[in-house]
Amino acid sequence: MKTYFQLLLVFLSPMFCSAQDAESYYKEGKRKFDSKQYKESVSYFNNAIKVAPDSIKYLFAAGEACMKTGDLQSAYKNFTKIISIDGNYVNAYLKRSLVLSWSDMYYESIKDGNMVIMLTDIDTVRSQALIYNSSSRCSLRDFEGAMQDLKKAIKYDSLNEDIYNQMAIALLGLGDTLGALNSVKKGYYIDTNSLISVTNMGFFLSMYKNYAESIYYFNRTIKFYPEGFYAYNNRGYALMMIGKYDEALADINKSIKINGTNSFAFRNRALVYLKMNKTKKACDDLYKAKELKFTEIYGNEVEKLIKSNCN
Repeated sequence: MKTYFQLLLVFLSPMFCSAQDAESYYKEGKRKFDSKQYKESVSYFNNAIKVAPDSIKYLFAAGEACMKTGDLQSAYKNFTKIISIDGNYVNAYLKRSLVLSWSDMYYESIKDGNMVIMLTDIDTVRSQALIYNSSSRCSLRDFEGAMQDLKKAIKYDSLNEDIYNQMAIALLGLGDTLGALNSVKKGYYIDTNSLISVTNMGFFLSMYKNYAESIYYFNRTIKFYPEGFYAYNNRGYALMMIGKYDEALADINKSIKINGTNSFAFRNRALVYLKMNKTKKACDDLYKAKELKFTEIYGNEVEKLIKSNCN
């Protein structure tokens, strides 16, 4: 009897240690994730998954960390594995919907969003799924469909500022710029510290040529997120429009230093150089914007500027 009991402990001990190791990996991964060390957190979560490959907790954590690192393929695999284990796991569908949207797989994203709405009775989760669906519809240029989704989302969670920010994009697509600005203001007044709302306030005020006021919001955006290259670029444009060319140039240079693939930044810098009568530098930037596919994304403005200034 004594021998049997000892043998049983020998067989059980490795299993027990493995479970402990998996949880230790997970806890360290969570610590890394919370301190924004996302790549390191992925390694720890993956080690936990090696020990416990069907753990939804570990798979979900790894999926979220992969989203933070931009590894959308791995994020998709993790959320899909969860769904294969539990086909009613709502949050996996919700996260996979976002991953699919980021991967330009808009119809598949909407399908997952619809699954979320069908599976859950939690209003805030339904609202979030509808926001993701509306974003995909905007990318498909189905702005009317996006508006229908957002009106439903408001019924579920009228105090979610993301609804109004997304609605601004849909309204802009429908040509209602004033409605878009008013929608952004609604989102902003729900949460005056929301990074998206603050950024959008600056963008839409700039569209309405309220440049001085827009700079205030871009300043706040940069304070929240110092690596936000869009904010530097947008503030640079606003500074140019009020005649502060040197400050505008400094901002746009900063934007390009952070991300040198944004064609709009090169277009904006070209406009500053034209204001400063530095045509050669302006033309260099216009050709760079063209190389970065400005025309395909935003239209033929750069082509017209090249024709009128660089030939």
